[in-house]
Amino acid sequence: MFKEISGLDIEKVWREQKEFVLLKQIYIAATTYGENSSACLQGTWSQIIGSINEISSKIVAQYDQHLKEEQELEARKDVITEENIKPFMEGLANKLIQYVELHPELKKALGDFVLAIAIVDTTKPEEITFEQQKILAEINKYFSENIKGVLQNYNKDIPSRGEYALVIEGLSEIEVMQRFAQELFNQQENIARETEAQIDGDDNNAAPRIEKKTIVAASTLTIA
Repeated sequence: MFKEISGLDIEKVWREQKEFVLLKQIYIAATTYGENSSACLQGTWSQIIGSINEISSKIVAQYDQHLKEEQELEARKDVITEENIKPFMEGLANKLIQYVELHPELKKALGDFVLAIAIVDTTKPEEITFEQQKILAEINKYFSENIKGVLQNYNKDIPSRGEYALVIEGLSEIEVMQRFAQELFNQQENIARETEAQIDGDDNNAAPRIEKKTIVAASTLTIA
């Protein structure tokens, strides 16, 4: 009936519509997350994969099954990789945030980890600050208590230096940690603005007093 009324091939029209959906999401991903080597690959693929549901629910089901199988394979490994550590990172991020809420003096150190303001080189322990040591100690504690729940075959109490780097870098990928760092940054910005405004206000209040003294001195000279 569609072909009789419109004169168009329904399968061809359907395919073109789905191609348009995919191309639209690719364009959105490119404009949102960047292009070429500067692009955020994780965000780009998330945007594109998210559009598949508009094209075919069967493809989504197949993708979910494939992803589940890949995660199970990664979980059987006895070393930490960028992929198999992801399920562990959410719990670690929440634990670290809870920890620094109890110890506010460590908030900046954790925020610097996430924003990569402070690069922690575990090969140079003499350069690690006291606050950073406290954060690393909490990471070690959580790691030793919980890593087996994610990687059953992992047989070390603490990660190697390379694995450590993956854990620390992975914190910046966790949404709850990104929110924590952004809120901390906003607080610091507000404090800086308030301090600057206070200094400007003090300067403005001091200016008339200086001017008044100058006028009195000039009057005294005139009378003399």
